[in-house]
Amino acid sequence: MHSICPRQNVPALLPALIQEYTITEIVLGNATTSQPLHQEIHDIVPGLPIAMVDETGSTLEARPLYWQANPPVGWRRLLPLSLQVPPAPIDDFAAVVLARRYLS
Repeated sequence: MHSICPRQNVPALLPALIQEYTITEIVLGNATTSQPLHQEIHDIVPGLPIAMVDETGSTLEARPLYWQANPPVGWRRLLPLSLQVPPAPIDDFAAVVLARRYLS
């Protein structure tokens, strides 16, 4: 299961997630705004490795993952997926793309 965590909730949620899932490394996209988050994570858990991954095009790669998990219904299933924009944020699927890039 995956979901989107608002940026401001990271400091409060991260320690519990690390403990619950026995996280040994964090994968973080390398976009312009990643440096403040990188520093904040480092301040919360100084010894935890943080791997930076190129996130170029990750949102576009996330779209097919979204449609696999949430196939269109009704009249939308008649339109090609390439012409549709997901009706919800897909940052969670973009994170899956980053994880796959890191692992490959």
